[in-house]
Amino acid sequence: MNELDEQERVHRAIEHVLELREGHVLTGWVLLHETLGPDGATTAGHLYGPAGMTDWRALGLCEWAARFTIPPDADPDDDEAT
Repeated sequence: MNELDEQERVHRAIEHVLELREGHVLTGWVLLHETLGPDGATTAGHLYGPAGMTDWRALGLCEWAARFTIPPDADPDDDEAT
């Protein structure tokens, strides 16, 4: 499977989960993930899309989300925060 196929599958899955309102289009996304192996080792990775998204645009989307969707009084050490 090539990267474009993976990006397209993730894009469609995110659109489905978000249940976008009529007329709305998903224009960008960043997916961060962490895995735990059977030996206890952890790894992390990321994907972003759609296919035309640049590294800088993906980084900007992360920055925008951090500034405007995380409450300013959120405790970064509170894993239970929503």
